[in-house]
Amino acid sequence: MIIHSYEKESELKKIESLESELASEKEGRKVYKNMIFSVLVLFVIVATFLYYVVKSKKKLKEQNDKILEQNNTISSQVEEIIQQNDLLNTYKNNLEKIVEEKTRHLEDAIKRGKESDLLKTAFLTNMSHEIRTPMNAVMGFGSLLSNSNLSENDRMKYTEILLKSTEQLHKVIDDIIEISKIESGQITVNKTYFDVNILFQELMLYFSKQLFETSKTQLRIRIYKPTATGK
Repeated sequence: MIIHSYEKESELKKIESLESELASEKEGRKVYKNMIFSVLVLFVIVATFLYYVVKSKKKLKEQNDKILEQNNTISSQVEEIIQQNDLLNTYKNNLEKIVEEKTRHLEDAIKRGKESDLLKTAFLTNMSHEIRTPMNAVMGFGSLLSNSNLSENDRMKYTEILLKSTEQLHKVIDDIIEISKIESGQITVNKTYFDVNILFQELMLYFSKQLFETSKTQLRIRIYKPTATGK
């Protein structure tokens, strides 16, 4: 009986020990499962965090790239604006030079026009005198030739003066026509020498008669012979 009771008690202790070990094993498995779950949860959290970090970093990089692209675009536009401003300044300076040059040419043209008007006025005044002189000679000596009391010598002299005055008048008219052609660019001016003594002789013949008749004064002109060059 005692042996049987001892064996039974020993078996109970074994059973209790096994149950205790089983309980400890279950507790250990539970702790292990909790650790695995915690690790998984932590992994998910870390993975999620890393995902959002990477996503945010990628988004930030895209924004930075976009900002950089915009900055490059703005820089290009600014550079283009600067180039356009430089080009406009160049055009402005060139335009100012052109305007100044055109203004100077216009002022020169106006000045030349005024000088030309003065020259034309002086020319017309001179031509009026040039025409009037032989015209008066033609009229005066033509009237004298109508006098029947003239001597043959005077008549020949007056006729000669009349013919020369007519030629002179014709020459003045030709000169006017030539000058008109010169102004229009139809002909060029050719410089030639002429004998001024001949002109003085004609003037003396014309004015000496009138001067003597009005004031009984004789007109005398000292005439030198022309040189070999015609000067």
